[in-house]
Amino acid sequence: MTPNPSTYGASVTFQGKVTDSNNKKISGATPVNIYADGILIANDSSNNGGVYSASYSGLTAGSHPVYAVYMGDLPDHAPVTSSTIILVVNKATATVTLGNLTQTYNGSPRSATATTVPAGLTVNITYNGSATATITITQDGTTKTCTLPLPHGMPVCQ
Repeated sequence: MTPNPSTYGASVTFQGKVTDSNNKKISGATPVNIYADGILIANDSSNNGGVYSASYSGLTAGSHPVYAVYMGDLPDHAPVTSSTIILVVNKATATVTLGNLTQTYNGSPRSATATTVPAGLTVNITYNGSATATITITQDGTTKTCTLPLPHGMPVCQ
């Protein structure tokens, strides 16, 4: 298995060679199935000369017992299961990019943005740990303190 450890979302390639009890390579196209956590995740039915290769990228972060099963080609070769290897899948690193953080109030709701890699991650934007931002507005020498509901909303000033 390469790579091991892997990272969530990355493809892992499973490669091996099936030989018979006399250590001779198998000829023909007998399938080899790859299992992780007891679930079929990949296979290679080309199995050229006993060599197989299959890839998979859907494992969750954590440790997974992985093994291969040669399906056999009776009556010449019986099915056989490989030993189990533990594949470690590490958590992926996420990137969050914030935008529109500096804005001028113009009477309309204003919003900050968050872009994530991988896409679709949930981001809650708060101001100093709160869902409400406190802003100070000075106009014509008069200063007012306002609260602004996030991510967008109308300020309430006192």
